[in-house]
Amino acid sequence: MAELPSDIVLPEERHRSILGLLSVTGGMEDGKRDLLQRLIQSSETEQGLKAQMEEENISSVVATMIDRVKSTTDLDSVRSLLELMSMMIKVNDKFATCFTKCAAATEQTDPGLYIEKWTRSDHSWVSARSMEILAHFISQPGCEDYGKKCLPTFLKTIQTQLNQALRASEQTAGDFVQSAEACVKALSIMTTPSSLRADIVETGVTNLLPRLLFPSENVFAACCEERAQFIYDATKTLWLLTFIPESLIAFDASCKPADDAPGQSIIMVLNSLLKRQKKEKAIRMTLLVLMNYANCQKSQKGNAPNYLKEMIGVGMIQNLEMLQKRNFGDADILPDIRELLELLETNVEDLSSYSQYKQELHSGILEWSPPHTSDKFWKENAKAFEADDYASILELCHIIETSKRSVNIQIACHDIGEFVRHHPQGRRQWDRLCKDRLKQKLYDLMDSAVPEEKRQALLCMQKVMCQRWDFLQS
Repeated sequence: MAELPSDIVLPEERHRSILGLLSVTGGMEDGKRDLLQRLIQSSETEQGLKAQMEEENISSVVATMIDRVKSTTDLDSVRSLLELMSMMIKVNDKFATCFTKCAAATEQTDPGLYIEKWTRSDHSWVSARSMEILAHFISQPGCEDYGKKCLPTFLKTIQTQLNQALRASEQTAGDFVQSAEACVKALSIMTTPSSLRADIVETGVTNLLPRLLFPSENVFAACCEERAQFIYDATKTLWLLTFIPESLIAFDASCKPADDAPGQSIIMVLNSLLKRQKKEKAIRMTLLVLMNYANCQKSQKGNAPNYLKEMIGVGMIQNLEMLQKRNFGDADILPDIRELLELLETNVEDLSSYSQYKQELHSGILEWSPPHTSDKFWKENAKAFEADDYASILELCHIIETSKRSVNIQIACHDIGEFVRHHPQGRRQWDRLCKDRLKQKLYDLMDSAVPEEKRQALLCMQKVMCQRWDFLQS
């Protein structure tokens, strides 16, 4: 891969690049050459180019640019051409639509194919700028048929480049930053109109987005977590696509490992983003994605995964309470925080009952749901564990002894420790019910290769042995 240029292009550098096109106007028709020269000379500023394009006939402008796209081959000229086209899209709303309609009507060589070829260039700047331009052309309103014709090949290129980024090593991750940013920007542009969203979702390429946002998942995500525009474009795309119900479940499934490793989920990814992000636009988009998951839960009730339960279980209430104390310039952020916080607080009581706890325990599949993570639950329900001669405690012992599922073992260790800590006779019941069965098993778990198993086993033994746990914590 070619060495990455700076992704900050100063206006004078951009104009010097565009001026390079003046050297390759030979062989053009006089009218087209004169028009192109006027456009190039006016591109010193965006305002100048905008004014010039308003004076010109837009069809003539497009015809000239299509001529250049088909005939430009050397790398420097391609860069200059892409820079000019990028400015044209930005300053004139009609250009992209007219270009796309002309491309769709082209009976011979589609100019879009040349740009699509440039998206696979070994030169990352050319590839990145081509992606952004092609995404604008594909997503033009009124040109849906052309967009859908170009979409499959373009999405395959995006998927290839994102997979390369996700497989990058610590030494090579930085090489893929610009291409991945361009891929995500292109997806953000193409999902802004609703017409292509279902087609994009169907390919599965957007299922890679959550993994790009979770630093503990891969080296590349860690490399990009400070790049606010990348985070914004990725979360904006997630938000727009989570209006499609199938996407909600697909994004969540894409986060989960194939084995039974401790669970990543889309809610964990989004909660982690809220904790880490400083830029308001990224925070706002993350909140909007979360609201779509919360609203899905409300509308589908028992037919969908319990996303509200997951949000509470990962500590999102505390996270939102911390965010609520910040001063935001965006006036919409605090209302979004309050709305989500109220929804979670309304549901936390229902999700933290002892009957809910028993239901989960009997299912044999434990998750870090509210009963396990709430101090209030243990203070209010510790004595409820006396029912049927401490049957729930015996069931937790059985899970620690026999379960092959790591998360089950972690949570059962945690819950035994919490029972001992909060029940008035917790240590006595530990000695009676658990000590002989679990002591050696817990010691063995302290040597586990799974860090969270080791941690929870150690905490459990500390709670059993310590008389003043609250004092120790402080």
